[in-house]
Amino acid sequence: MGVITLSTLFSIDPGASFWGVYPHFNVGLLLIFVSTLFYYVVLFSVPSKRDIIKFSLYLVVIGGIVGLLTIFEHFSWFGLGSETSRLRAHGIYKNADYTFSFLVFVLPLSFCFWEKSKSWLRHLLVFSSFVFMLFGLFFLAPEGFQQIVRSILFGWVSLTLLGLAALAYVLLRCFNRDKIEAIQNFVQQKQKLAGLLGVVAIVLAGLALATGPAKEFLNDSSNSQRFWAWRAGIQNGLDHPLLGTGPSTVQYFLPLIRDKIPFDDWDDTTTTTSLHNEPIDYFATSGFLGLISYLLLWGAVFYFGFKGVRAVPENRRLILSWLSALTLFMGFNLFFFITVGTMLLPWTAAAFILILSGNVLYSGEAKPIISRGWFRGLAYLVAATFVASTYIFVSYWMADYYYDKSSKTNNYQYLEKAVSTFPLNDVYLMKLSDAGLSRVLQGVDVKNAESIESQKTELVAAIQSAEKAVAIRPLGQWNWVRRGGAALILEKIDDAYEGQADQSFKKALDLNPKSEMLRLGISVSYWRAGNLDKAIEYAKEATALANEKTLGRCHAVLGQFYYAREQYDEALSSFNAAREYLQGGERQTAEEYIREIESAMEQ
Repeated sequence: MGVITLSTLFSIDPGASFWGVYPHFNVGLLLIFVSTLFYYVVLFSVPSKRDIIKFSLYLVVIGGIVGLLTIFEHFSWFGLGSETSRLRAHGIYKNADYTFSFLVFVLPLSFCFWEKSKSWLRHLLVFSSFVFMLFGLFFLAPEGFQQIVRSILFGWVSLTLLGLAALAYVLLRCFNRDKIEAIQNFVQQKQKLAGLLGVVAIVLAGLALATGPAKEFLNDSSNSQRFWAWRAGIQNGLDHPLLGTGPSTVQYFLPLIRDKIPFDDWDDTTTTTSLHNEPIDYFATSGFLGLISYLLLWGAVFYFGFKGVRAVPENRRLILSWLSALTLFMGFNLFFFITVGTMLLPWTAAAFILILSGNVLYSGEAKPIISRGWFRGLAYLVAATFVASTYIFVSYWMADYYYDKSSKTNNYQYLEKAVSTFPLNDVYLMKLSDAGLSRVLQGVDVKNAESIESQKTELVAAIQSAEKAVAIRPLGQWNWVRRGGAALILEKIDDAYEGQADQSFKKALDLNPKSEMLRLGISVSYWRAGNLDKAIEYAKEATALANEKTLGRCHAVLGQFYYAREQYDEALSSFNAAREYLQGGERQTAEEYIREIESAMEQ
């Protein structure tokens, strides 16, 4: 906490470092503070071993339900899912990464219930949950990873046989323990042989993965950008070795660091807020101090956990299950990122591991301590602070629901609800400004001052929303573009806004000089304002900077501007170029424009 607080104070954007950046809010100071409080809430609740076992079982059952819903979504059963779900399921909250990280964490907790028990029903419940989570993880994984798993298991037949073998094991364990004990004794006698075969299997699997689906997966453009981001993050940490550039500043330094570490596959259509590697993320944003603190913190949890495995043998299975959960979760964060929806899980694991391994004093000494007023008061204070802090994230989740509804329904009122529910999110304000401006311009002649004057109130509201977004996150490049777009219209009727658009656009480009998408956004702003010359100028600049990921869109926008000016030859050339890079609906739209232009040229 101390290091992250210092890094936030000296951040290039203290506001973003405190709140975190939409949509993950994953490494902001506030969420780390809330997570630390939650850790102490767990400790102050004095959970017994029985409580931890019950909580583990509840998580496993919930995980099973989530896995089952993911299976339904993949196969589009009971009205769930869509065409894209067959490729990769979306999971709860329509976010595959949230759901995947949750199931990765919960899956190993089922192992602590794979023991002798009189309750066959619990065995069946845990096993079913385990299978549902396993399939859920498979359907939530990226398509390339799914292909790798299919290759290893030789398709669905082997996967089905594996599931039947596991089911047979559980049934034998529940109903015929003598046979399962005989199997276990045989395995124990052949441990060396089994170990050797395991090593050989791993080596062969590694060789198989070196080619084919794994090679294609690793060479995928999303992975090449991930690996480049790791190098960029390390470079940023080396450039700012003490405290980094501040938590949640990845989206600021990545575009600028391309001068030092070139990257041809840069995707300017996406905003990357994480390096998809937690240790590198801490190093880049909090320097060596942040990385060392991170390694010491979680290293201590693992140290005391493994120490407890030997010191407290009666808790061994439970400790190992939670250690496995934490290991898989942190392994996930080496390639993806922590999400706000699952941020509290590793802190829960840390608290339980320390309690189970005997590093937190409870037992007989706990009751007289708890009866003391100061200790009880401290516990209540920590709990109340935690609840008050989490209210912020509950508000965010509600606001994000409205924001998602506005995106799907194109309903302006949902966007207003999102802003009123969580007014500190610059993304909501930026979108509200853009949507408000679009609504106004539908009924306005931008070349007629009187027509613009009649909508001045709405135009002022649009620029005020953009200015609030700029005030919250002054390094947000798109906030400046939206502010400039509104100022372009207002300067036609109010001298107070004259020159503000150019200043805003210049500020945006200073923040990301090589961005073609920013220039494309600026060109659209000029087009809305009726200045086609400037629109074409910026669209040409965008096209000159674009790569294969953005060339299609840049050519298409430039073609629309030429078409509006009835420069049909240039428009046709632009749309033909766009068609070479666009896919799906965007390609169809380009082809429709081509037919319209050819028809206009024949007349």
